[in-house]
Amino acid sequence: MGDRFQVIVDLDADDGDAAPLARRVREWLVAEGVVLGERTPCVPGQPLGHRPARTGSGR
Repeated sequence: MGDRFQVIVDLDADDGDAAPLARRVREWLVAEGVVLGERTPCVPGQPLGHRPARTGSGR
């Protein structure tokens, strides 16, 4: 078993776009069942994060 992560980036976003885009992406990932909505201490090196919503092969 290993640890993995993916990064979603909008190369055209500026500082003013960051918070609204982050909120929209987070809401989309929760709605799609990729991550859970509740933030928990599940991210190494960070106080809180969103735990994966499913295990196994997924999509």
